[in-house]
Amino acid sequence: AAAAAGYDGIGLFVGDYARLRTTDRIGELDELLAEHRMPITDIEVLQGWGTVGLDDERYAATEALAWEMADRFGCRYVQAIGPVPDDPAEAGARFAELCDRAADHGLVVGLEFLPVTNVPDIDSARAVVDSPEAALALDRDRLPARYGVLTTAVAMGPILRERLVKNGIRCDGKS
Repeated sequence: AAAAAGYDGIGLFVGDYARLRTTDRIGELDELLAEHRMPITDIEVLQGWGTVGLDDERYAATEALAWEMADRFGCRYVQAIGPVPDDPAEAGARFAELCDRAADHGLVVGLEFLPVTNVPDIDSARAVVDSPEAALALDRDRLPARYGVLTTAVAMGPILRERLVKNGIRCDGKS
């Protein structure tokens, strides 16, 4: 269905991968991906990197599974969401650390702003993202109705010219 709709790849939630792994059904996933010639291109979602981080066993296990997915499937993108520390400098430092760890697995990290977190909009996300392995994730379904994608993209400024993540797929300024 994804290929028929014109998609080049699909995303997989870390929790779904963990369930497949626990029930020894990864082989079934491999067969489906091969049958439909559809790669897993992105990993969803890391939450907790900005607050509890690697000191929390549950978060550390989730992050380790994301890296395993990247290595196994050749994914290039992982999505991250808040919450983040209230201090923008601390939030940026933690995000940069996450990006460094992701880069070890060939991943770019996209920070998606969500109204239900303390990274609710583009301005708060821009305050966090400052790493060569980072991008902002734009989900058109979560953009305020008064803004179009173009208006939001312009608000991103230089980040857009370097890299733009749109709906979980990394774009390098190419249409």
